[in-house]
Amino acid sequence: MLMKKNHFLTCSKKIGFLLMGVAAFFFASCAQDGYDDDERFVLDTWNTKMVTPSADVITVTSNATGDKQTIEWPLVKGAGGFELKLEDVTDADAVKVIYEGLVDGCSKMVEREEDTKYRLTLRALGNKEYGNTDADNTTTKDFTTIIVSPFEPIPAGTDLYEYFTTNGFPTESETEEVCYDLIPEADYTLSQSIEIGNHKILLRSTSKTKNVNLTLASGAYFAITDGFRLRGFNIDMFQTDKALISGSETPNEAIKGATGTGDYYNITSPVTIQRCNIEGVSGNLVYDNSKKYCFKDLVIDNSNIHLTSSSTTNVSGNAIIYFKQGFVNDITVQKSTIWNVGGDSDAKYFIQYNNSGRCSRAGYTTNSITHTNCTFYNIAKAGQWFNCNGFNGQTSSTYYITNNIFVDCGNKQVARRILGSVKETNRRGATLFSDNTYWFNGENVSAESEYDTGYILTSDPAFVDAEGGNFVPTGAEQLDKQTGDPRWYEIY
Repeated sequence: MLMKKNHFLTCSKKIGFLLMGVAAFFFASCAQDGYDDDERFVLDTWNTKMVTPSADVITVTSNATGDKQTIEWPLVKGAGGFELKLEDVTDADAVKVIYEGLVDGCSKMVEREEDTKYRLTLRALGNKEYGNTDADNTTTKDFTTIIVSPFEPIPAGTDLYEYFTTNGFPTESETEEVCYDLIPEADYTLSQSIEIGNHKILLRSTSKTKNVNLTLASGAYFAITDGFRLRGFNIDMFQTDKALISGSETPNEAIKGATGTGDYYNITSPVTIQRCNIEGVSGNLVYDNSKKYCFKDLVIDNSNIHLTSSSTTNVSGNAIIYFKQGFVNDITVQKSTIWNVGGDSDAKYFIQYNNSGRCSRAGYTTNSITHTNCTFYNIAKAGQWFNCNGFNGQTSSTYYITNNIFVDCGNKQVARRILGSVKETNRRGATLFSDNTYWFNGENVSAESEYDTGYILTSDPAFVDAEGGNFVPTGAEQLDKQTGDPRWYEIY
């Protein structure tokens, strides 16, 4: 079935996400100006020509999902704003403008893509009210999201356990991410679980459209105590009942309480499954190994994950994403399809954290659950979608649940369980629900409207062949609003 889905990964990124627009709104509402009241209104800079900040003080920071980046620069007193232009210059013969306009502040969030060269230009503008004039100098800054591996591509046919056992990991990966390239469409294996430990590692296909084929043997998984990313894989898990990614059985004591608060083993760099087709997940997908881990960011992006939940695993009593002792502070599932067909059991939860999990206890000020533009089918049908009392009703908790299709999921209580049964009048954190479908046993789930107070699509999404893994929707509402995993619309 993996090979049948290869075309699924060729889809372009042409559908934006409401979530990111909302995130930008919250960002803008808090930091749009970049000035405090004294700096803006009690100016001590008059009749002065502005000077644009130099390239070395302009910073560019990616978000956890890697599809947005924030450009920031220092305050220029007396400035009335800034001209900003961002271009994709990867192909010198086909330069694309990503953003061009005026910024009333000292930062701007813009689109971001992997493996891209960018050029930004910035100029400080004057303020006529105070006699300040535009800067003569325009600053140009080139930067890239291209990651260059320091190694030759891992040869086709390699057992990754043997490869990393023999070669180890470079010391620099303890402080910065190191990339390993694998050959597109080549076959690889993982014969045993591998301790990646406190190394920040990216394993990737060198192609944006052709995946690496990886088969996990019985008992094999990736054990981590730091950031870890998989990008561009077809993964066969039919032989193993272990989680794909798990916290190490021997946590790194150096990361315990690393944020300065609490006794969690804090993995502060993102853990990401991106552009992957995963088949045969009979147990957990991500697991804390019953250790007190806190993943700052867990991201599932642009992926198709086929669950085959089995009665021989412990998943029937817990969750697909299972943190028995810890929790994920910010979880994002976007542009993905996760479905359960072919097993003889079902997970009790889609996501479950230890009930003591709360952001303040791990050194953070906010926590979030994000599902956007996803298709979910037959997951925890008799169970619950989410379980963690530590998130419920907290001012720190934010929920962005938009443009999703839930079919036969969460026992008719997806929105309720995400929110911990906290209705709108009692919510204290930021909440956005919009354009979701809740379809259960052939009917619209009207009870979800008690918790999802946004617009709900009430008609059958009418997948072409859900049992066969074809989730192209044919429902009129879903087609009109292009909800669910956007890649299915590419093959409609």
